[in-house]
Amino acid sequence: MARAPNPPSHNILTAIAALFVISNDSASIYDNEDDTLRKWYFCKILQQGARQAGNYKMGLYFSELSLYSSGKINPTFDKVYMNVDSIMHLYQAADVRYKGLQSLIFATIKNDLFTNQLISEDMVEEHHIFPRALLKKSKVRQRDIDSITNKIPVIRDTNRKIGDDSPYDYFRTRLLSAKEAGTVGALRERMQACLIPGNPGDPDWLEQFKVENYEVFMRRRAQIMADRIRTIIGDAYVDGATEDDDDDSD
Repeated sequence: MARAPNPPSHNILTAIAALFVISNDSASIYDNEDDTLRKWYFCKILQQGARQAGNYKMGLYFSELSLYSSGKINPTFDKVYMNVDSIMHLYQAADVRYKGLQSLIFATIKNDLFTNQLISEDMVEEHHIFPRALLKKSKVRQRDIDSITNKIPVIRDTNRKIGDDSPYDYFRTRLLSAKEAGTVGALRERMQACLIPGNPGDPDWLEQFKVENYEVFMRRRAQIMADRIRTIIGDAYVDGATEDDDDDSD
């Protein structure tokens, strides 16, 4: 549930961990696929302006989860206000919402983009799909280069192999290999699992990986991420932005 280089809100995780220790009478709370617990967690960490919770709030979280574990009440699901634009503009690694969405992405993408190898904790790295050097040459602003939409977890070897290669080149190589082997369908499934937009079977699929179409790619991937958030938190997701999200200054 919280799988990222820098997990967000350690005190929320501490409250969950403490619950795991004492909740011997509720096996369901240990289930990683517990939709209620997962929804509660992501609703908390995807809040605009969220900060590391103090001990007082940690106690409240623990109390709320204890009541849920004992079957007395369902936890409260805070509304999450996000949209495609606000997701595109998440770029600061210190931002709790950035780390929250990063955790969601890392938990979703379980296999490497190119090798399909299971990504273990000791080999995972975060890769810029469009390399920094490539985007800087095209005068793309730093905040867009570091957008969450341009990040993907991969295994260390894949990160080293891709390096600063253009995504148009390496996706083109993969697509040509898949066409030759008759495995375009499998490639499409791999792309979907890795939250990569579009269908490799479409003739214009590669166009989004050209530098001049970077913003198109960002927007498409942000939509996929928004859909993924909505899948997990359901009606707690509100398609909208806050005043802070509208601030587009560098």
